[in-house]
Amino acid sequence: MNFVRKIYPKRTLSVLDVGAETVVALIAQRKGDGAFQVLGAGDSPAGGTKQGVIAHLGDAVESVAAAIRRAESTAGVSVETLYFNLEDPEAQSLEVRGSKHLSGEGEIRRFDVEQACQTAKRLAAHFDRTIIYFKELGFIIDERDHVINPLGVFGSKLDVVAHVVQVRSRVCEEWNRLMARAGVERPVSVFSALSTACGILPREDRIKKRVIVEAGRDLTSVFLFENNGITDYRVCLTGDRGPDEIGIHAAQMARELMKRSEGAEQFFLAGDLTANDSLERVLENELGIPVRRSSPLGVETLSRPRDAGIVGLLHVADELERKNPAFHTKKHLFSTMRDRAVSYINEYF
Repeated sequence: MNFVRKIYPKRTLSVLDVGAETVVALIAQRKGDGAFQVLGAGDSPAGGTKQGVIAHLGDAVESVAAAIRRAESTAGVSVETLYFNLEDPEAQSLEVRGSKHLSGEGEIRRFDVEQACQTAKRLAAHFDRTIIYFKELGFIIDERDHVINPLGVFGSKLDVVAHVVQVRSRVCEEWNRLMARAGVERPVSVFSALSTACGILPREDRIKKRVIVEAGRDLTSVFLFENNGITDYRVCLTGDRGPDEIGIHAAQMARELMKRSEGAEQFFLAGDLTANDSLERVLENELGIPVRRSSPLGVETLSRPRDAGIVGLLHVADELERKNPAFHTKKHLFSTMRDRAVSYINEYF
């Protein structure tokens, strides 16, 4: 690509969000106050995707490549590592357990926790499913003591209880092929719901239990977020439903989640369809609690609720790269999308 190459004093972050109507690519830098300065932005009409998945690879490649080229041209840098939001209308939300037997009455170390988590992932594995998100919900020591952080505690057996979201493996493979054909050197998939949550909740305020509804033109998702992670998740096709029908269905999913886990302190609404006042009104009437339309934090020019996913993706990318600076500089650190999604994103969220 021919453009005037620029040199920036700080590392840049590249993110991509494929919506129902528009593909958006951003190249940005984190400022000292934690917000982001957008160096380059590109968009293009969304083509080749339908209901959150790839329907025509060639058209999807053209849309993604065009958005990336425009962002690169504006910023004056090439995209190498690209974080992109991924979702699947057939995603499954599961609670799983994994165990690790310790030698004698040993002290629990990070290695023991990792082994228990790996066991949980193996038990959740399915031949046609890929884990896109993994979050520890708690730990049990010697089948009796429930703790949030087991490090340094002594015991003979460690169990982890975790929340897992799986998507169809072929969906991941299709996105991987798309990114390769679009010329992306290192694509990293991020669970879309995680990006939305990180876009509307500041890092210091991600402990309390919240219900978040993301009402998009393709998909509507409802999930619980607490202790810096997603603890339960539901998704459905938006289809041709009107705002009232979407609100009623989203409220049904929210009630199901709240029945399984009581004590949600706030209810947030984000996504493309938040511009319609009736959606918020229907949710409040159905649930009997206030619903707050949530604007994303961190990019001054992207402050609409519909921008939560792309802005939150910048936060996720920044947090991952600050904790793993080698990932930004080493090529081919991992060879598969499964390794990237699980080994990085799930470890830190």
